[in-house]
Amino acid sequence: ISNLRISPDGRHLFAADMGNTGHLWDVDSGEHRAQYVMDSRFALDISGDSRWLAIPVQRRTLVIDLLTLEPRLREPLVSETAESPEIGCLRFAPDGQALVAMASESDEAIWISLRSQERHHVHLPDAGGCFAAKFSPDGQRVLLLDQARTSAAIWEPAQGTIGDLAGHTKSVFDADWSPDGYFIVTGGSDGQIKLWDARSLLLIDD
Repeated sequence: ISNLRISPDGRHLFAADMGNTGHLWDVDSGEHRAQYVMDSRFALDISGDSRWLAIPVQRRTLVIDLLTLEPRLREPLVSETAESPEIGCLRFAPDGQALVAMASESDEAIWISLRSQERHHVHLPDAGGCFAAKFSPDGQRVLLLDQARTSAAIWEPAQGTIGDLAGHTKSVFDADWSPDGYFIVTGGSDGQIKLWDARSLLLIDD
C-alpha cells in the first residue's frame, strides 16, 4: 500500500497499492466495498464533506459518490476529441464542491465545479509534471507545484489569472497556506523555506 485516505467523518478508507489498484472499505464494518484500476496510485482525494472520492481512471478524473458508489463525473484534462494526458494530482476544494486535476507529465490543469459543471483550464508555463495542488482556505485560489519549476504558481480560476512565487533556485517540493489565507510558505530542493504575502505575492522572509 502506497497511498491512503480516511474520510473526515471516519467512515470510509481508500488505499492504493503498488500496482495502481485502489480499494474502498467501510471502516465500521470492515466491508470491502469497491475496487478500481487507477492510472496512478499517487493521485487521489476525498472531499472535506466526506461525500466524494476522486481518482484517475483511463486518463479521466473519476468522482465517485461514497454513499452510493455511483460516478458523479468522468472528466478528461482536455477535450474529448484530443489525446488527454494522464492525471498526476487531484485535490478537492475545502467545501468539496470543486476540484483541481493536474497532468502527471505535461502543463495541463483543470478546475471543475461539481455544483454547476463550470470548468476552467490553464497551461502552467515551463511545467513538466505535478507535485501537488492545494486550495486556499476560501477555495478561490490554488497553489500548483510542478517538478520542473523553481516557483510555485497561484491560480485563480474564476478570474483567469496566474501568478508566481519566484525565489527558489531548484524545484519547489511543497507549499501551504496559513489558516487565514494571508500567507504562503514554500520549501524547495535548494534547502530553503520562504514565507510570502498571499495577496501581493511578495517575499516576506527566507
